[in-house]
Amino acid sequence: MEAAYSGLPIQTKGWIKKTIALAHNLYPSRLGCTEETLQRQNDWHTLTVSLRPADRLLLLYPAEYPAATRAVAAAAPALFLGVDEVMAVAVLSENPVGAKKFRYAPEFSHQAEGLYPETPLNFNVLGAWELTGVEDVFLMPEARLLKFLKKLEKAEGRSRIIVLGSPGWLGQLTAFAGNAQCRIWQEPHLPHICLNTEDRQLYEIVKNIHPDLKVKVLLEEPDNTLEFKEKIFTDDICLSRSHAGCWAWGRLEPGFFMSRQIAVE
Repeated sequence: MEAAYSGLPIQTKGWIKKTIALAHNLYPSRLGCTEETLQRQNDWHTLTVSLRPADRLLLLYPAEYPAATRAVAAAAPALFLGVDEVMAVAVLSENPVGAKKFRYAPEFSHQAEGLYPETPLNFNVLGAWELTGVEDVFLMPEARLLKFLKKLEKAEGRSRIIVLGSPGWLGQLTAFAGNAQCRIWQEPHLPHICLNTEDRQLYEIVKNIHPDLKVKVLLEEPDNTLEFKEKIFTDDICLSRSHAGCWAWGRLEPGFFMSRQIAVE
């Protein structure tokens, strides 16, 4: 993990740090509180609602998934909101999509081949986990995934799962969630990221941080985007040039990471 962090390009480290800071503002820390209780009482009942963080978060992603800041934007909220256990599992598919194109961070490729021969593990994402504070990271073949999830199902407490990318094994995960007390959030499909400028340098910044997505120049921008002179935008986020490489998930609500219990007496 430390070696992967050391191999991160300096600019990528900066974008990851900005993404973490953004998550801190979007999902403010609970200041050490593990539970909030709301009581309402009338003539015939007392209602108590307890809200506390889920016990664990499992981040599942294809090993070749290349988007470090999108990964961090999914993991950091759990850490700020007080989820006790945050794990990341890079799943090795039998036929990984884009494995050759997104194989390794260039600065780390010579070491990566010795550690994980013939695997498409992306070390930018691995380094991002180290920087974010996700300490439990596993590399797992797809064939063992369902067995691993069944063990998770037997664990005490309430679990949450975030799926990054569009993996081929998503179907078996959906079937598992239907039988378990577990909520799943999947990274929304992004057909492209838009720019409102033809600036080549900005294009390269965005393409480098999101190598799996198409970058589209859209000079006639939609009415609902903010009036930045130069900006990067999708349906859910609008970034100025100075934040071009960071990320936040507009559809990832704080409530996803929380567990609510209701008592009536």
